Amino acid sequence: MRLVRRSSTGKFSLTEDLVAEGTIPPYAVLSHTWGADTEEVTFEDLTNGTGKDKPGYEKIRFCAEQARQDDLQYFWIDTCCINKADYAELSQAIKSMFRWYHKATRCYVYLSDVSSPPFDTNEEFNPPLWESNFRKSRWFTRGWTLQELLAPSSVEFFSQEWERLGDKESLRQQIHKITGIPDLALQGAPLSQFSVNERLSWKEHRQTKLDEDRAYSLLGIFDVYIPPIYGEGMGGAFRRLMDEINKLEKCIQDLRLTDPRDDKKRIEDTKGGLLKDSYRWILENSDFQQWRDDQQSRLLWIKGDPGKGKTMLLCGIINELNKSMTKTHLLSYFFCQATDSRINNATAVLRGLIYLLVDQQPSLISHIRKKHDHAGRALFNDANAWVALSEIFTNILRDPSLNITYLIIDALDECVVGLPKLLDFVQKSRVSSRVKWLVSSRNDTNIERILQLDNSGAKLSLELEDDDTDIESFVDSGYGTTSETSSVYSIANALGAREDILALLLQDEELQILFSSAFEKVSASKFENSFRIMLSQFARELRNEAKDRRERSVAYVVRTIAGYVSNFICKKYGTETDMRAKEMDQLSSQLPHKRQLLERLLNPTLTDTEDLHHEGTSAEDQDYEVEEDNWDENDMVSLPHLEQLEKFVTNSEAMNNLQRDQVTAKESPEIQEQEQTIAHQMLDTHDQDQPPWWRLKNTLQRFTRPSVPMGYRRLEWTCDCGEEMYGDYDNRDPVAVEKLASILQRQACVTRTIEKDSIRPGTNRKENISGYKHTSDNSGGGGAGSSAHYSGTFSSTCSEQSGSTQAPASNQAGATGTNDSLANVQSSFEASSGTALRPTARKKKFLELCVNTGEIDVSLGEIDITDINSDGELFKRIYERYKDLRGHRMRRIFLKPVDVHFIHFSVQGRYRVGIYGQPLVIPPEDEVKAERYHYEECPLKVQPPMDYRTFLHYMNKHKHGDPTKPTGISLHSDAIFLKRLPKKVGTSILASQQSTLQFGWGVHIIEGPNKVALSWTTFFGLALSFAVSMLYCHFWHTQEQGFAIGQWMVAVLGAAMAALYFQWAET
Repeated sequence: MRLVRRSSTGKFSLTEDLVAEGTIPPYAVLSHTWGADTEEVTFEDLTNGTGKDKPGYEKIRFCAEQARQDDLQYFWIDTCCINKADYAELSQAIKSMFRWYHKATRCYVYLSDVSSPPFDTNEEFNPPLWESNFRKSRWFTRGWTLQELLAPSSVEFFSQEWERLGDKESLRQQIHKITGIPDLALQGAPLSQFSVNERLSWKEHRQTKLDEDRAYSLLGIFDVYIPPIYGEGMGGAFRRLMDEINKLEKCIQDLRLTDPRDDKKRIEDTKGGLLKDSYRWILENSDFQQWRDDQQSRLLWIKGDPGKGKTMLLCGIINELNKSMTKTHLLSYFFCQATDSRINNATAVLRGLIYLLVDQQPSLISHIRKKHDHAGRALFNDANAWVALSEIFTNILRDPSLNITYLIIDALDECVVGLPKLLDFVQKSRVSSRVKWLVSSRNDTNIERILQLDNSGAKLSLELEDDDTDIESFVDSGYGTTSETSSVYSIANALGAREDILALLLQDEELQILFSSAFEKVSASKFENSFRIMLSQFARELRNEAKDRRERSVAYVVRTIAGYVSNFICKKYGTETDMRAKEMDQLSSQLPHKRQLLERLLNPTLTDTEDLHHEGTSAEDQDYEVEEDNWDENDMVSLPHLEQLEKFVTNSEAMNNLQRDQVTAKESPEIQEQEQTIAHQMLDTHDQDQPPWWRLKNTLQRFTRPSVPMGYRRLEWTCDCGEEMYGDYDNRDPVAVEKLASILQRQACVTRTIEKDSIRPGTNRKENISGYKHTSDNSGGGGAGSSAHYSGTFSSTCSEQSGSTQAPASNQAGATGTNDSLANVQSSFEASSGTALRPTARKKKFLELCVNTGEIDVSLGEIDITDINSDGELFKRIYERYKDLRGHRMRRIFLKPVDVHFIHFSVQGRYRVGIYGQPLVIPPEDEVKAERYHYEECPLKVQPPMDYRTFLHYMNKHKHGDPTKPTGISLHSDAIFLKRLPKKVGTSILASQQSTLQFGWGVHIIEGPNKVALSWTTFFGLALSFAVSMLYCHFWHTQEQGFAIGQWMVAVLGAAMAALYFQWAET
C-alpha cells in the first residue's frame, strides 16, 4: 500500500509501495463518497503535482489537517493511493482494503452533504440540526462504505465544514436505525459471528457505480477473495462470491470436530457453575502475572493431583483473559477428556485450537484452504492428519497479521493418543514471542521432561498444593455461611460431593447390570434424558424419607446433580469397557480424601433451629436459584458426614424404587428376541406373497445399482408401498447413520405388522399401531422439534410396534397398557416443572422449491407446509407445485425429474433465481438457532437430508393424490423426511416481493431426458416409417422407393431424437 505524507511546506507526496507489514507506520484513512471522475484527485495527479483545482483536493486537505491534529504524519485515500491503471495493483487493493481499514489508527468520514450550522441557545435541549441530514446522507447508501464503517476500530464523522459530529460509538444508535446493522457488529465483534444471510442483508439498500462492485465490496465482510473481472455482471460476480463463501464454510465445517466454547460451558454446567472466588487467587499469583505480562514468558504449566480444581481454574483464567485482553489479541483453548474419543487425542487438540483462532480472525483460514481445496475433509481425518495440521498451525503462528495469542490446553494427561508429539509441538512453537502457552495436567515427570521446564522465566510451572487451604479460604470468604441455595450448591461442587454420590450409584451391583444392558438397546441421548428424570424422582422420594435437615440436604444435592450423574453414566457405559475399571478406581481412591474434607468442613455443624442466612450475602448469591420444585428453604443446609450419606442413600426406599424403575424401563431380552423373530417371519412372508415378476424386478434393480461413493454408507429398506429402496448417506457419524437406518427400517416393520393384523379399510394407521406416538413437525424454531408427549422408557422401536392396540398418548394418557414406569416418570416430570406438558405454538413454515422453467431460467415455488404432518402430504404438495412450475410443450413431454439438489439460492421477484451452492448445501446452524430455518437434527449429522432416489420415489407415488393400499393404509404417513428437510420459518421469501436480492435455502428438482417417452416416440416413429414404406410399395409397386422413403424417415427420426436427448441432457 502507498500512503500520503504532508511535508512541512504543505505539499503532498506518495510513499513507495509498502509491502512488509512492519514497515507501515501509523496512519489514518479517509472515507467519503466519490464525485464525478473529473472531480477526484487521482494517482497520476498526486504523482505529477496536478489536480489542485479539483473539488476533491479539499478532502485531501481536510484529512491531512485532521491527521495532524491526531499526531499522525501519514494517511490513505482510495482515490489517489491506488494506481487503477495497473490491474495487479487494483486487484491487490481490493483484496487488502478491508485489512487496511482495520489496521488504521483513525478513520475520518467526510460527509459532504451534511452541514453543521452554529447552534443557537435553544438547541441544547433539541436534537442537533444536522441529525436529519445525517440520516439521509448519501454515505449510508454506497456499497464500499459498508466495510469502511465496520473494519476500523475508530470511525469519526465530520460535516462539510470540518466539524466533528461524533464517532461510531456515540452515534451507534442512530447508525443502527439507519443501516440495520446490529450493535455488536458496530462495537467490533468478529463478523464471522453473524450469518451469511444477515451480512448480505446489510448490503440491501446500498449501490455502487459498477454492478460488479456490489459483490467485490463484500469481500472483506466475508474475508474471502475473488479476482475482479469487470464486465461479468452482478450475477456472475455474486455467483463467484457465493461459491467462495461456500468453500470457506465447508472448510470450517470440516475442520470443526468440537467447539471448545461449548465444551467449556458444558464442563462448567456439569460442575455446578464457576465461582469467581474459587479462582481469583491465581490473578494475584506472581508466576501467573509474569506469564501474562512478561513478553519473554511464553509457557506456564499448572500441575496438581486429581480433584485440585485445575479445570475450573483454567475456565476462570479464560474468562479473565477474555475481559482484559485487547480486541486485537486472540485466545484459543481446548479441554481434553480421556473418556470422550472426540477430544482425547493430539489431532483433536490442534483442530480445536485452530478452529477458535480462525473463528476470531477468519483471514487465517487461508493457511488451511491451501490444503483443504485439494484434499477435502480427509485432510483432518486420514493417517497424515497430524502432519498436515501441525504444519498448518505452524504457518498460522508465523502469520505476520497475528498479534499476541494465548493458547490454553487443559488436562494434558487425558490426551491418551499422541501426547508426546503434542508436547513436542508445544515446546517447539513457544519460540514465537507473540504466542503464550498455558497448559495443565497432573504431576507427570514425562510431561515435565518433554516441556523442558526450568523456571528461568521463559518456561514456568505452578503446582496446586493441598486444597485444605483453599477450602479454609472458601469457607472464610462467606460462601460456607451465605444463603442456603448458594452455600450447599457451592460446597457440594467445591468438595466433590457429586463424585461421592456418583460412586454410590456406580457401586450398586444391580444398577451396574441394568446400566450395561440398557445401552445395548437404546441411544445414549434417550438414556441420559430418561435417567435424569428418574434421578429427580429419586431425589423427591429421598426428601420425603428424610427425618432431619441434614438428610433433606442430601436429597437437594442429588437433585442438583441429576444432569451430571446421568451424563457421566451415559459416557461411562457408552464407551470402551476397559475405561470402566479405571474410572471406578479413581472414584474409590478419592473417597477417603473427600471424607476427610467433608468432616473438616462440617465439624461446626448447625442445629435444626439455626439460621444459615448471612448478613453479608450478596445480591448475586441471593439471585442464584435452581428450578422450582416446591423445595422448602430448610432443605438447603449443610451436608451430613459421608458415612451418614452412604447409609441414608443406599438403605432408602427411594433407592429400591430407582432400581425397580430401571428394571421396568429396560426391555426384557426374551421379549425383544421374540419380537425380532416375528419381524423376520413377517419379512419372509411378505416376500413370498409377492408375484414372481415383482421379485425378478427387485433382483434386476439390485444388480444395476451404482457403487457406493467413497465415505458413504448405503441404507436399504422396504418402503411401505412394497418397493425396495436404498439411499447413500455420509458415514462421517456411523452412530447417527445407524439411527437413521433403524428409523427407515421401522417404517416397513410397522406397515407389515398392520397388514398382518388385517386392519379394516378406512382406519387411520396411527390409531392402530400399538404404542405408536406420532409427533408432528410443529416446532417453530431451531433445535430438535417439539413433541406433545414425553417418552421415558428405554424401549426400542420394535417394542413400540407390538402389544395391544391403543389410541395415541395424546388421547389416552392413562390408557390400559401404558407402562407404569413411564406414567410415574411423566407425572414426576410434569410435577417438577409445575405445569403439564404442552405442545409448542406453530409458526408458519415454507419449503422453498426451485424448478427449471427453461434452459437457463429457474423459478421459485414456495410451499406452505405449516399444516402438514406426514411425508405423504408433503410430497403430494411438492408434486402439485412442481407440476405448476415446470416447463410446457415438449419439455413437459420429454423431461422428467432425475435428481434433487439441496441449494443456496438468491431470488429477485419470483422468477429470477440464482443458484450459488449445490448439490448439498443446507442452512447453517446459526440460521436454525435464529429461528429463520428449521430441520431435525441440527447440526444435521447425516447428509443428505434425503437421498434423491427416495425423494423422487415419494414424489412419483403421489402424482395422483394420496394413494392407499388395499388395507386402507395411507402411504408415507410417517414424518421422517418432513423433519429432516430444511424449512423456512416465520415469513415467506416471496411475500415481500422486493426488488433487491434475497437469499435462502431449499430444494432444486433437476430434470433430465425422459427415456421412456423418447423410446415410445422412437418406436411409433419406426412403426410409422414402416407403414409408409408398405403403403408406398403396395400402391405404387416400387419397393426400392418405398424403402428409401422409410429409410429417410428413420434417419430424420433418429437425428431428431438424438438432438432432443442431448439437448435435454445438457439442460
